Amino acid sequence: MVLIQILAGIYFPLDLLPKPLINFLLLTPFPYYFFIPIKIITNFFSLILKTNIKFFIFTGLFWVFISFYLAKILWCHGNKNFSFWGR
Repeated sequence: MVLIQILAGIYFPLDLLPKPLINFLLLTPFPYYFFIPIKIITNFFSLILKTNIKFFIFTGLFWVFISFYLAKILWCHGNKNFSFWGR
């Protein structure tokens, strides 16, 4: 959980990282957990956020749908394999 929080930008702003690393992190779902929403709310766009805001919105929605379908698949698979033996 600590690694996710570090990659989400909770402990320090991701603006401090080198630009190639930030560009890679923006392709993962972690910055959309905390870093990008805070940047949008505060309306503070630094050197990495000079791209169009639609990119961040669509990428965030992409990760929401991927997470939803992955959770749905895992839930269905878990329900098929679950068995309960009571008294």
